[in-house]
Amino acid sequence: MSLSRTTLLLLAAVVCDNNPFVAVVGDGPTCSFEDLQDCQDTFNNALGINEPQPWQDSNSYRNKIEAIYEQPAGNTGVRKVCRYFRQFKQCLGPCYQQTVQVPFLVKNAGVAPTEATTYMATFNSMHYLCGAGFGIFNLRNSCSCRFMWPLTDMILTIVAYIANPACFISSWKAARPNLEDVRNSFEAQAYLMPQQACSLATNVLTQFERAFSSGCGPESKDTQFWGCEYARTGIFTGFPQCSLSCSRYARRWKLISSRMSSKH
Repeated sequence: MSLSRTTLLLLAAVVCDNNPFVAVVGDGPTCSFEDLQDCQDTFNNALGINEPQPWQDSNSYRNKIEAIYEQPAGNTGVRKVCRYFRQFKQCLGPCYQQTVQVPFLVKNAGVAPTEATTYMATFNSMHYLCGAGFGIFNLRNSCSCRFMWPLTDMILTIVAYIANPACFISSWKAARPNLEDVRNSFEAQAYLMPQQACSLATNVLTQFERAFSSGCGPESKDTQFWGCEYARTGIFTGFPQCSLSCSRYARRWKLISSRMSSKH
């Protein structure tokens, strides 16, 4: 049997990346629940999580995932989650968009829509963590070459926090139990009073911002933006009607980055 060039490249990528997901499933248009279960099992095993059907107790699963962010030190835990999350998506291939969805899980896993939503929100938050949000954890390396330029004192203060990524992890570790309670309380109330969901969600964003302001300092706008945006991406899964924004930090960070680049 001859293999196509595309298949050979996929196999090479799996071997070179030491990928525990030994196959890419769901090449065809039909995606099965077994596809999701197989890739989920491999993802859980890679992270050391014992949660065979995480959509059955999605809050517990989310907590176990987020506990890894703080371990063991620095950003190693985040890197681990992101590495295996990327491989989880590779494992499912085109079926990722079809299976990690509320209707699919309600129909095939027999779970309540609220459980399915929290499960999906967990992965949506990982999209931010491992995408745009991941850069914040690595800014120490990417921006250190610019620290010597004559910036204003205000910008130097913010850059100092960027140069200390440990504050991200320590702040997350200290605040995580409270943030779990805040988020769980929001979800319980928002589903009962959907007309108040958006105002309740604003409080969640504020609490996530404050957690990083407390741990990394009030001038650490980059960390506060991360906390706000991480919470926002999860909330948006279940409440897309809410016009939530973390843009006040995004605009500030964009201005700082622009000024740093102009000096380079």
